[in-house]
Amino acid sequence: QTLAFSKSEREVFFGSSDLFRFHARCGTMERSRSPARATSKEEKRERGRSASPRRRSRSPVRRGSATGERRRSRSRSRSRSRSSSSSSSSSGSDKDSHKKDKKKSHRSHSRSRSRSSSPDSDNEHKKKKEKKEKKKEKKEKKEDKKEKKEKKSKSKEDAESDVPAAVVVSSPTANLAAPVTSAYTPLCSDNNLDVTFKTMVGPHTGNQVCFSLVLTNKSSQHISKIELDVVDSMNVKLNRQGLQGKDSVLFGFELPAGVSNEQRLTFDVKSIAMGQSLRGTLQYMHGSPGDVKGCQINLKLPLPCSTFVFPAPSNHDHFTGLLAGGDLCPSLSSKHKYANMNFQDVLCAICLLLHVQVVEQVDKSVSLYGMNTEGKHICILLKEQNETSFSLDAKSDDNNFLSNLITEVRAKFP
Repeated sequence: QTLAFSKSEREVFFGSSDLFRFHARCGTMERSRSPARATSKEEKRERGRSASPRRRSRSPVRRGSATGERRRSRSRSRSRSRSSSSSSSSSGSDKDSHKKDKKKSHRSHSRSRSRSSSPDSDNEHKKKKEKKEKKKEKKEKKEDKKEKKEKKSKSKEDAESDVPAAVVVSSPTANLAAPVTSAYTPLCSDNNLDVTFKTMVGPHTGNQVCFSLVLTNKSSQHISKIELDVVDSMNVKLNRQGLQGKDSVLFGFELPAGVSNEQRLTFDVKSIAMGQSLRGTLQYMHGSPGDVKGCQINLKLPLPCSTFVFPAPSNHDHFTGLLAGGDLCPSLSSKHKYANMNFQDVLCAICLLLHVQVVEQVDKSVSLYGMNTEGKHICILLKEQNETSFSLDAKSDDNNFLSNLITEVRAKFP
């Protein structure tokens, strides 16, 4: 069923220009425009008013009806849900606002801290930068040192590859790290005591010679109060600095049975052109505490010219350059015999005797080189003649010194 409104009712509710149908069952409205068009200003105004959206009109509901109660309960539940949602949203918004305030206060506090501690932080930052720079510099220095070491090792390997295998040292200008020593040789002995010695010189010792004396008690009794009395000469004098005793040297140790000990003495030499020796006496007390006897040994401290020679480093090019340079004196040659030994044993004996070293060895000929404490060169060519003889050709800056060396060789190998 449709309800028709009167003209007055239509004008009140919907305007005068339209016709509406209201369906009571569905609660819908149908509008059909009249074919007549409004031309007057009033009608246009009315049309504009009617064009604005209006709420749907609801049919009046009776209080006692079930539909009315349902609508009321729905409206109440909706209002409650709205109030609860509004309260929860308000509480959530309060929490969010509280968190935001906390964050803002924390940021402001941290900013104030950073501003107040800005100079300290700047100093710390500078210190960290300085530490990093120092570490970088140290790393660079270490790398430079490694590169230098590698270059040096490569250069040494190259030099050694050029020099034959028999060469001992390849650099002609290198200094020896420690004084050159000779083998220990017997000096004096008796039934109770045995004394051996060796001499030590080097490129920086000048005309000083160090004697190393090794004393061995070969008896079953105790030896004490050991003294050495050496007579100085015009050319050689004992350096008594740091020694005990005025006239004689008192050794600072005692020797129980079967024990050895060492005593070192230094001598100052004016000239090394000639070989010489110093006389002395060694005194000591021997025996048990109730039966002690004094003993004495006479000795000679030899100082030949070979004492002042040390095996300076050389190589093939350096050695041949010296021989062909023309700065050395004419060569001195000699022939010698040996028995009950081979040529290698002869070579070792001459190296120990003259304090020289092997530069190069080819078949049965050997090149030897050394220097004396005055910087004079000593070049020797040793050749094996047969199984019992060898020849020696030598050159030096000082032929007098060289001739004294050859006499030493003749004393050992006639």
